[in-house]
Amino acid sequence: MGLSAGQAVEAQFKSLSVASVLGLSDTKGVMKGVIEQYGNVNALSKNTVNELGKMSKEFGISGEQAAEVNAALSKMPGETSETAANAMKHVGAMAKMQGIAPGKIMKDMAKNTEAMADRKSTRL
Repeated sequence: MGLSAGQAVEAQFKSLSVASVLGLSDTKGVMKGVIEQYGNVNALSKNTVNELGKMSKEFGISGEQAAEVNAALSKMPGETSETAANAMKHVGAMAKMQGIAPGKIMKDMAKNTEAMADRKSTRL
């Protein structure tokens, strides 16, 4: 992954949680995705990493996909990784209310991150 020893330790620390140890969260996958999307381990707070890790299991997507969607949403004007995580929760809840698998929506969003960013920037 191209991390220094210190960054690798920090990535391990941020991805460690009770939920991940119990298999209820994919925080390790999220951290891998964060590094791929942002190029560093400091892009997201430990809290956001944990939230995305739990969401990945709840929605049936990988941690890497959760990080990819979060990165795409947070790169839109006026958004942060925290507001992007909240938007992802909202989309997941709306999908469930409509009887749609949240993972299907999130996977589609992950595949179309560039189109989402282009669409958002033209609406401003």
